[in-house]
Amino acid sequence: MLSNMGSMGAKVWQIEGVRLGQPRRLEFAVKAADLALGISPRNLHIWCGKGGALFELGRFHEAIVCFDRALEIDPHHVEAWLNKGGALFRLGKFKDASDCCDRALEIDPHNAVAWSDKGWALESLGKIEEASGCCERALLELDPNLADAWTTVLEASPSDAVAWASKGGAFFKLGRFEDACDCCDRVIKIDPRDADTWKNKGVALFSLGRFKESIGCFDHAIKLSPIDAVAQCNKGWALGRMGRSKDAIKCCDRALKMEPFYADAWVNKGWTLGGLGRFEEAIACFDHALEIDACNEEAAQIKCEALRHLKRFDEASACLDRVRVPRAQRVAERYAGSVGTRLPTYPQSFTE
Repeated sequence: MLSNMGSMGAKVWQIEGVRLGQPRRLEFAVKAADLALGISPRNLHIWCGKGGALFELGRFHEAIVCFDRALEIDPHHVEAWLNKGGALFRLGKFKDASDCCDRALEIDPHNAVAWSDKGWALESLGKIEEASGCCERALLELDPNLADAWTTVLEASPSDAVAWASKGGAFFKLGRFEDACDCCDRVIKIDPRDADTWKNKGVALFSLGRFKESIGCFDHAIKLSPIDAVAQCNKGWALGRMGRSKDAIKCCDRALKMEPFYADAWVNKGWTLGGLGRFEEAIACFDHALEIDACNEEAAQIKCEALRHLKRFDEASACLDRVRVPRAQRVAERYAGSVGTRLPTYPQSFTE
């Protein structure tokens, strides 16, 4: 998992959102939702959860059916309108996607995600000026004080690195990673020795799937701040996504040498070891993570996957009980958010 420390207002941005689901686990989520709907056919959250899993599987038409069922139950459910809009966007139905955002905004005019998603749809329709207006409105809704500050400060002082970093963090939160990178570049031009900004840019590039470039940014951050465990851990995660497992493990080990109680680094290392078939070692890493954070869902779920590979099915079932959220609730909530602005964390299988 890519990691950082601090809130969106800090210079190092926080990665949020649900993880990228592996196909087999997503199919399980769909089946679990079907079973739950057989018992409670008018459960809004389960319909949204099923739709979210289908969305991740690329089954957008079926996802839309689920979101429509949710909207029959509650026509004022903003997330369902946004999720439906996200699926329509993926099908190239940009006008319909924009209309869904409009319905969400009728219910919640201050919803930053709705403004951002509408901007993406309008941009795809070639309505660049309107799209830009939506993006600015999204930034405004995130924090009116910050939005006013950006306009005032950056007009008066285009070299204000703090304002550029703050605006970049807002773009990141909206899923506008290219714009976030542009803001990082403005900060780096002002202060090329700002390690946090190099790390921020690496996170944004990772989110765009540009892993090699992200590693270069993390290397810059490490050169400027050699004891930065977060940069080491993030570099390891990017290396792992490029198939450079041994190098990824070395980065995790460096991070853990600096911060032995860094749960994300233990999970990163465990996931990478699992990908190499070293499941016993992977399980030991997940156990370390769970000792640090007993509610670490990623550690419990991927440990469960490792135990299944070893055919230790009873232990696999028991390990999920360590997470203090009921399993059925996790399945529903995991896929019930706004799918249009998801950010990546862990794959849930060693084969992804």
